Amino acid sequence: MDFSTFDEDAQAQGMSSGFKEGLASFYYKGKWGFIDKKGDVVIPPAFDLVTFFSEDRCAICAQEGRFSSWGIIDKAGEVITNPSFSDIGHFRDGHCPVGMRGPMSYKGLAPVESFGFCGKNGEIKIDFIFQNAGVFSNGLAVVKGRNRYGFINVEGQQRIDFKYEGAYDFAEEFAAVKLNGKWGFIDQYDRMAVEPQFEQVTNFSLGRAGFKSSDKWGLIDNTGKQIVSEKYLSFYGFTPQGALVETENGFTYIDDQGNLLFDKRYEDALSFSEGLAAVKIDDLWGYIDNKGQIILKPEYRSAEMFSEGYASVETDKGYEFIDPNGVILKVNI
Repeated sequence: MDFSTFDEDAQAQGMSSGFKEGLASFYYKGKWGFIDKKGDVVIPPAFDLVTFFSEDRCAICAQEGRFSSWGIIDKAGEVITNPSFSDIGHFRDGHCPVGMRGPMSYKGLAPVESFGFCGKNGEIKIDFIFQNAGVFSNGLAVVKGRNRYGFINVEGQQRIDFKYEGAYDFAEEFAAVKLNGKWGFIDQYDRMAVEPQFEQVTNFSLGRAGFKSSDKWGLIDNTGKQIVSEKYLSFYGFTPQGALVETENGFTYIDDQGNLLFDKRYEDALSFSEGLAAVKIDDLWGYIDNKGQIILKPEYRSAEMFSEGYASVETDKGYEFIDPNGVILKVNI
């Protein structure tokens, strides 16, 4: 459970989180705004930080000294909620997890946060009674209370007891949970689908999840059957084109049985998205297809995954958006 719905460090340097729901953030003269797919400015740059649109809402940030405060805007750029939350996630099922900062702690330590959920008009739908909160999925959200994790429904009612040492949001009907120091998976009725036995796990994606054992990663299916024994340095989840893994010799891609898609290794890489994956070759980033063929030659200082037809890349001129043919989207400002 993590509020890191975007890369704040990258955004501080001007890297957009990409297109979501038809709009993408862009950076201009120290502030963030949004453009559409024509490159036209829809929301003028006026915000210190932004996340991305989900269910027609986006979080905006006002930075104030040591702390940041978050609010919400709509697609017209109208402020729904002025920056007042200490933390924020994204909307799903009409709910967004938000944090509220308490009074300054003893001896000037960081104040304690409590978490709840707001609605699309900024109204508080579930009060600030939790130590942390995730997004809703399958009608349930993971929350932390009394130093244990459980799950609530959209009415804020407890549906799965607060008994787990850790938990993730539901994905593909299952949620990863930690019990007695080991990770496994439960279904939405709190039935154990995969017994806790792993050092760490990922969420399920396309019927596969990564598991960590003896400091290496392998693959299981949603019955807990081991598909690939632990041998990878890292595992990044499946997309329709395959999964990104890290080996002793670099990054590469596998299918759902653990077979290599092609026999190539890269200095760094990102998961496939919309048929292409960003890979780093000789310190520059380009894009490949799932056969390992270079589609866009390595010429970018940094690159992100494609989203809604565009990817954010860093060129000699700064951060720009490109389409799958490498054509730059001109921002009309």
